[in-house]
Amino acid sequence: MRISSMSFHALHLLLQLACQSDGTPLSASELAASCGISEHFIQKILRCLQSRGIVRSIRGIAGGHMLARTPGAISLADIILAVEGGISLPETGGTSCSTDVISNVWSLASQRVLEELGTINLTTVLERHKNIPKNLKKTVSPLKNAAEGHHPSLARLRCKMSRRSSRHVLS
Repeated sequence: MRISSMSFHALHLLLQLACQSDGTPLSASELAASCGISEHFIQKILRCLQSRGIVRSIRGIAGGHMLARTPGAISLADIILAVEGGISLPETGGTSCSTDVISNVWSLASQRVLEELGTINLTTVLERHKNIPKNLKKTVSPLKNAAEGHHPSLARLRCKMSRRSSRHVLS
């Protein structure tokens, strides 16, 4: 049973989205910068998660990606199924009695692993490790991004700035 690094990175970016307390969507480039992997790889992961209804995308200048469900409704099994397609069993080359027994044992083991992963959700992960939001939630300033070569559009920056200022007016 092999679970690839794609699942690890999927969990990382979902935790990023779960920590987005103000509800604003994050762009793929913002997620790539905070997760430390390429934007192309982030987009590949997001497509898998979106096809399973875990993430939703918002178009437009201030668009991006956000959780489609609450963190408590997204289990590690959901992530593995979306990204890996499940837990694959080894191919068996024969049809003997022992091959059937072995296949049944592996099938039972993979079913139990998925059941266990189904009991752990994003909220559980966040509660078990209270320091994760501090480590994950990197406040990324536009100036720091520009210095590192990430250039968000001016319109996106204006939208973010206007949202922040409107929140202060409303509160």
